[in-house]
Amino acid sequence: MIGVFDGKKVVNYEVKKNKVNLYQEFQKKFNGELASEELLVPLLNWYSNYKNNILNMQKINKHFFYVNKKILNHGVFLLSSNFKFIKYPKKKKNEEDFLIDYIKKYYKWTDREYKFYKDFLIVDEEMINKLDRYFGFDDVECKKLGIKRNKIKVKYEPNVKKGWF
Repeated sequence: MIGVFDGKKVVNYEVKKNKVNLYQEFQKKFNGELASEELLVPLLNWYSNYKNNILNMQKINKHFFYVNKKILNHGVFLLSSNFKFIKYPKKKKNEEDFLIDYIKKYYKWTDREYKFYKDFLIVDEEMINKLDRYFGFDDVECKKLGIKRNKIKVKYEPNVKKGWF
């Protein structure tokens, strides 16, 4: 609630904040519209992910506190050169990350302890077989590690007596 003095009395009214979607503001560029000035900082970060925009966005960022926001908004609109939605890069998965997780669980190590001991750790067939017996790798993990999958054969004997006698 904000109170405003209209000359005779204080009038209270609610300020409704416009919830602005960053993606919609990013898409406004394709329609030839300017983005809202509230989201100028996230848009600067977003546009500077594209390598051709880095120098231009640094120039705008340098004058961010000294120049009118409308001018900076026009600068972002005119100087950004990408015309597609940029996704953030994903982490590449290492094929043997699951083995590291199993080693940490086997020895009950934290990430910090693993980083300390990983140079001294020897991962050979004996170690992999130990982990396989302890955790039971599935078919995909056995194939990645190059070990043979041992399937347990269960024999059913219908004539076994149940109970104590």
